[in-house]
Amino acid sequence: MEEAIWVNVVPNDKKTPDNQFGTSGKELPDWVAPRNPKSPEGKNWTIGVKVGGSWMSQAGWNTKDESGQPTGGITIKLTPNTPSAASSSGGGQSAFAPQKTFAKNVAYGNNNKSRF
Repeated sequence: MEEAIWVNVVPNDKKTPDNQFGTSGKELPDWVAPRNPKSPEGKNWTIGVKVGGSWMSQAGWNTKDESGQPTGGITIKLTPNTPSAASSSGGGQSAFAPQKTFAKNVAYGNNNKSRF
């Protein structure tokens, strides 16, 4: 059995230069889960990823450096898929917000900033 988690994302057609933020005021993701082809008429269900025994919704943002320039990377966020979030926000996508919790410019020893 393969011990890997595959996260599939596609470009978010709902995000345009004029529409950067959803109705909740949070930034829309650049990347979202693909549409589930088995969605009933009028529903926009997406394909999640199963981690352990829980289904997760995925979204991604194009990563940027401190000056706001794209780095070429994508930051992926997995969020537990809850029925209330999925039904109230069109698949839970507006519940996503980019996370900037990873360390940047960490200083060690001589207290000089790192080069990344």
